[in-house]
Amino acid sequence: MKILFTMDSGEKYSLSEQIYGATGPFPDKKNASVQLSLITEKLRYFSADDGTVIFCEHISTAKIVE
Repeated sequence: MKILFTMDSGEKYSLSEQIYGATGPFPDKKNASVQLSLITEKLRYFSADDGTVIFCEHISTAKIVE
């Protein structure tokens, strides 16, 4: 599982590891959904898989994929 983010600029980034309150890969879609909610509600920014810093206010869409 991973979360794919599309930014306002059209750039795309992925997140495949839990970063808020847990560690390791997303075990299932429900857990990824909870992480996505916590990330967008509690964090101002985070690092994507490639190390790019993502500011939540610039996220246009987020999609959970296998």
